[in-house]
Amino acid sequence: QYISKLHSVSASCRLSVEEELALLQSHVRSDLNYKLANRQQYLRALTDSSGAVLLKYPARPKLEDEFDATADRSCLQPDHDSLLSKFDNISYKRPPDATGTAAVGYLNKWTTNGMKLKGGKDDLGFLFFYELMTGTCS
Repeated sequence: QYISKLHSVSASCRLSVEEELALLQSHVRSDLNYKLANRQQYLRALTDSSGAVLLKYPARPKLEDEFDATADRSCLQPDHDSLLSKFDNISYKRPPDATGTAAVGYLNKWTTNGMKLKGGKDDLGFLFFYELMTGTCS
């Protein structure tokens, strides 16, 4: 109890380092509580002036199906059905500048041939759509 309430004990009421160490050594089994064992090691280092403290940590709890225990390599392996797999081989040829009926003729030809993200028959694909949406295609 004393260690857990140490922050609330005023300086004038606290045990000295030697008294606290003697109390821990005589009444506490340090193998049962890692916090008390760490406190005991800390107090020993203060009295010995060694400056080195060997700390103990609690055992890691056993969890099932935890996130970090799963070796997820999906970002390193290509998935043939994913959206990014469609960008493996993109062909793009910027269309010629056209206005009026010539532009309508090109649009008719492209839609007839079909437009795909990879490029398709007319080598128009994602980059062409991107230029259309951003207004950089003239």
